[in-house]
Amino acid sequence: MKKWEYKLVTYKTKGAFSKDIPLTKVQTEFSHLGEEGWEYVESQRIESNGWTDRLVFVFRREKSTY
Repeated sequence: MKKWEYKLVTYKTKGAFSKDIPLTKVQTEFSHLGEEGWEYVESQRIESNGWTDRLVFVFRREKSTY
């Protein structure tokens, strides 16, 4: 059976619109994670007072058996 390890990447939003998230930074970080073997699984919005406060991205990779 495969065993997995997980990584959460969180970005705080600055108000109602996610345009405040530096997309080039996100793309660079996600590309780096992919090179390290991390696979995107899903993302979730964390809300506060009806507004998106944070975005959480879940990645996984198979655990090494060494």
